[in-house]
Amino acid sequence: CSSNGVSPVDAETPTQEQHWSRRFSSPMRYLEHFSVHPRGHKVGFITRGQAFTMPFFEGACVQHSPGSDVRYRWLEWLNDGDKFVAVMDKDKFERLISHDAKDPMAEPTFLTEGDIGRVISLAVSPDGTKIAFSNHRFELLILDIQSKKWNVIDRSDADRISSMSWSPDSRWLAY
Repeated sequence: CSSNGVSPVDAETPTQEQHWSRRFSSPMRYLEHFSVHPRGHKVGFITRGQAFTMPFFEGACVQHSPGSDVRYRWLEWLNDGDKFVAVMDKDKFERLISHDAKDPMAEPTFLTEGDIGRVISLAVSPDGTKIAFSNHRFELLILDIQSKKWNVIDRSDADRISSMSWSPDSRWLAY
């Protein structure tokens, strides 16, 4: 016993070593989609419903989504590389949005209004003026980015439409 009445007490608490060790989760488990920048120096990706961009070699990973109350899907770069498009479920239904990649605090621009269905696949035209996307209703739609108008151009009676690819001149779409 010490002079002030306090003395150390030896105590053992049984625990497994894994409780003390650092924990790491596999990022591949949560990766939903990725898209390489048109100039090839960075990547945009969706993980756990949030949008991020990150340079390949130097620089930090930047989050572009407002938080867990909004879920992002299908990030694709526009041809200039300054913006990307994605699907966002704000207001409880999906919409296509455009986001400034240089300003993570900027509000996204809504490209669609109304019910476009649940987006299954999406492809940006090489000239950056149109977006082709398909939905769960087996529809293929094309959105004109400038006018923000979209049209259903085809419907499948049998299965979902996916694996879309634009011609280099953006005049044709194969699917």
